[in-house]
Amino acid sequence: EHTLGGKQYPFEVHFVHADKDKNLAVVGIFFDLDPHDKPNPFLAQVFSQFDQLTKPGDNFTLAALDPSSLHVSNSNVFRYSGSLTTEPFTEGVEWNVLQKVHKLSKAQLKQWSNVIHHPNTRDIQALNGRVVTLTRAHSVC
Repeated sequence: EHTLGGKQYPFEVHFVHADKDKNLAVVGIFFDLDPHDKPNPFLAQVFSQFDQLTKPGDNFTLAALDPSSLHVSNSNVFRYSGSLTTEPFTEGVEWNVLQKVHKLSKAQLKQWSNVIHHPNTRDIQALNGRVVTLTRAHSVC
């Protein structure tokens, strides 16, 4: 649902966060195919739980995940106020899209396609006056 330098990546993960007042913030992470076809360890944690899905429309609660393999602290972040990418496309969502592109294997992309069975991306939307800012990563050391 996002592009980076005009490129749309084959996979994008969204972590949606809501506070008690239902204000939303989303962290978006791009994924591209790994040239060595190595599986992504974070996605492996998620995808290993897909066997809980036995028929279309099934849902499941993810077990605890370890996000440390994503190394998000060393990525610049694009920030803007936008909308949800799914109906009802509610405005007022604070987006934080990491500039760093992560990798996934062809098998992982296929595994996702086998679960979803259809494209699930929203068409790229015009900025409509939105301002996108880049926040640079800061070294802790």
